[in-house]
Amino acid sequence: DVIDLLEKKYNVDLTMSDATGHSALTKAVSSGVIPVMDYLLQKDGISLISNDNCGFNAVNCACAYGQLEVLEYLNEHYCIDFSARDGNGYTPLTTCAAFGETEIIEFLMKKCAPGVYVTASDGLGFTVLTRAAAYGQIRVLEYLSTSFAVDLTHRDSNGFSPLSKAISCGQIGVIEYLCSVCSVSLTAGWTSRKNKILMMSGKRFSKLNSKSSICFCFDCFHALKLTFCFCFL
Repeated sequence: DVIDLLEKKYNVDLTMSDATGHSALTKAVSSGVIPVMDYLLQKDGISLISNDNCGFNAVNCACAYGQLEVLEYLNEHYCIDFSARDGNGYTPLTTCAAFGETEIIEFLMKKCAPGVYVTASDGLGFTVLTRAAAYGQIRVLEYLSTSFAVDLTHRDSNGFSPLSKAISCGQIGVIEYLCSVCSVSLTAGWTSRKNKILMMSGKRFSKLNSKSSICFCFDCFHALKLTFCFCFL
């Protein structure tokens, strides 16, 4: 009623975003207020693919905030493209991976073809695996591996495997997890120059943990095949 009053009496633009970057739609979604969300989606200029100033659309916002009930409602009452990207280039699945939302990942995997969806890249070239690795979401990697037998060595469209992405982002916990459960090494699939650098620091990597050390890893210049890895104990 309040929103209806603001729109009709005061001509409030329901598509505008607030100071935090959220629109009325993504705020309703993030809070799980389905009646308001439903009301807004009936308005001209507002749709499931409308992005707020943070780059979120309704579906990705629900994924980021763990609003499974909202996603179930949207899936039942609206036509949703679960592979669509938001304004930041994220798909619903890679959004869940970044935020560690395994319950929603399960929902999405059941609604899509698992083999195709897990290996699909978002707008920035990340798969669900490399997105989880970049954000240190070990629980997501564990869940995908145990529940869907996902290949944890699969590379994204940028050429990163979960391990190399974890190294480039300094995610020590993910590095240790992947090396413990996969038939991978810190030098697997890298160029000879990268191998040489990492072999020289391999013993240090095996000793690293978040409490006793800091690892600064920069994996860049793919065209030049150069990686600079600095490890300080």
